[in-house]
Amino acid sequence: MILPALITALFASRNVLAMFGIASAPKLKISLLAVILWIVSIPAMNWVVEWNSGIALPDSMHSLEVWLRSLEDQAAAVTNSLLDNNSVMGLVVTLLTVGVLTGFGEELLFRGTLQRLLQSKPMGIHAAIWISAFMFSFIHVQFYGFVPRLLLGAFFGYAFYWSGSLWLAVFFHALNNSTVVIASYFCGS
Repeated sequence: MILPALITALFASRNVLAMFGIASAPKLKISLLAVILWIVSIPAMNWVVEWNSGIALPDSMHSLEVWLRSLEDQAAAVTNSLLDNNSVMGLVVTLLTVGVLTGFGEELLFRGTLQRLLQSKPMGIHAAIWISAFMFSFIHVQFYGFVPRLLLGAFFGYAFYWSGSLWLAVFFHALNNSTVVIASYFCGS
């Protein structure tokens, strides 16, 4: 995800760091408000996760539902294999790759590149945030996790926009991914 973002940025801007929003630190007040919002939204987000994972399609769409559930099972198998470690060194490596590097790479691509390019169009910032959030969720190819991931993508997009720095979105993305890694390590997948 990092390489396509870099290539695009090199063609789109003379100042790559400024385009990505990584040349400056996030505003402290916005960062603190974002942390509070993150914490208070956890129960609602858990409800959305549960709701989205339990969606049942009408009987007329049974074959589509079976296919979507099989994609979900395949994604879960890949995720479980990535998170399957039972050593401290394995935990550290998984935290760095799945937590930090993936959070950074996806934010660079979806918010630092796609959202920036879309917001430069006459569509406006809100459309840019939601379109990039939609693409972020869509690229994961998980229908039964689509809505929570869409909302996370929008949160990351607004965190980037309001703070003026991609680092806040990277922080929350890495925090989200790392929480899953740590929970898997201590509780099992």
